[in-house]
Amino acid sequence: MITSFFIFLFCYQLMFGDIERGNLVNPLQVVAQLSSFLFHFFFPLKPDRRRHLLLLCFFLCLLCSLHLQGIDWEILSLVLLFFLISLYLFPFDYLYFIIFFGYFLDQGLAKWGFYMAFQQVCYYALSFFLEKEESRATPKRIFSFLCFLFIQVLFGFFYFKDNYLKEPLKLAVLFSGACIVFLSLKSRKGWAFFIPLFFYFFISLLVGIVSSPSDKTIWGIPHGIFIFIFLHFWLLLGFFCFQDSLPRRKQPLVPLFFSGLFLLLGYFPELSWLEKWIEGMDLLLLILGLFVYFY
Repeated sequence: MITSFFIFLFCYQLMFGDIERGNLVNPLQVVAQLSSFLFHFFFPLKPDRRRHLLLLCFFLCLLCSLHLQGIDWEILSLVLLFFLISLYLFPFDYLYFIIFFGYFLDQGLAKWGFYMAFQQVCYYALSFFLEKEESRATPKRIFSFLCFLFIQVLFGFFYFKDNYLKEPLKLAVLFSGACIVFLSLKSRKGWAFFIPLFFYFFISLLVGIVSSPSDKTIWGIPHGIFIFIFLHFWLLLGFFCFQDSLPRRKQPLVPLFFSGLFLLLGYFPELSWLEKWIEGMDLLLLILGLFVYFY
């Protein structure tokens, strides 16, 4: 894993010699985000080797991102040393949040950390209400929720306090993304499936109505909104037709369908307003769908 990250870093710098400061590398952010979700929600209880690998992957994503943002090697060496020392001093689940504060070292990464913490808080809010009692009552889940809430508020207070008012649609989009990931990590039934799906669809339409140009309409509906609803209808219909053919413990069709949907939406000029909405989400869901299917 360490070798693969160094190869990626070398190849990226070879292809993009002049890296613009503040231009985050989406694959690194997506892998870090996926590692975080899997660490907390797919293998939430036992600190086995899989969780150790996820934690290592998360740390390497952070380290590579800091290097590409121009952070000096001296500081990166101190971060690495701090990580190694923390392995022996702190409990396993605490260590994740200690590493998370490394995003404070760069302004661009801090904003991504603020958004990621917000999305994790949204996921926890969904799980508290829609998952079984024994799953949400564990002390680890309560502790993780409070830590993410603290980090999100801390990032927002020091760096991005205006985002709550200036970019409410961005935060709404992050909540809709949390709804899709919630549907993807486990096989959901009943209200646990329909409530997140309703929130996702309602928020997406709200973002579309506010953001899309309304000069061209079909039956009074803006072109972009009409295409958005039409594509969702057929993909969701396909999902309901084929979901029974998979084992009940798996739910790979949800992330794969949505990943294909987001990829398809990007080809329509009428849906250009969705660029920020689906930024990185299609790649996240594609990797998540493949992981859930083969695991």
